[in-house]
Amino acid sequence: MARRAHRQVLDGVIAVLRNHATVGANLFEDPSHAIADSKIPAFIVEPDRESSEKFAEAHDSNLEELRRFSVLVTIFATSPTQRDTLALDVETLINRSKVGRERFFSDAEYERSGQGAAAVYAMRMRFGFEFYLEADRPGQMVVR
Repeated sequence: MARRAHRQVLDGVIAVLRNHATVGANLFEDPSHAIADSKIPAFIVEPDRESSEKFAEAHDSNLEELRRFSVLVTIFATSPTQRDTLALDVETLINRSKVGRERFFSDAEYERSGQGAAAVYAMRMRFGFEFYLEADRPGQMVVR
């Protein structure tokens, strides 16, 4: 069964991050699982935005679109140092991957919750991915 192209990107990011030696086993698509299971450090991987740009007329059988899809990777850590180390690991793994045609870090947000030893440090990182789609293969990324 064919998957939408954005799902292929999301699954690719998940596969890349599952290889992380420290946190790979604590990777979730549902944020409530990481918190409910108290599995920290942890990664949350979620879809964010999708847009497209067409390169041919709608009646053209070779209709091609450039798709842009962003993925949020949230890191939960027990210290700022651990959070920052994991963020560098995530960025390196994604940038070295073969997910999409182009991939890039976009922006990040930082949060802290709790007090003292119960504090949790989070960082939500947005990564952008670009890929092509053709009219005769909707939903499948075109590899170039």
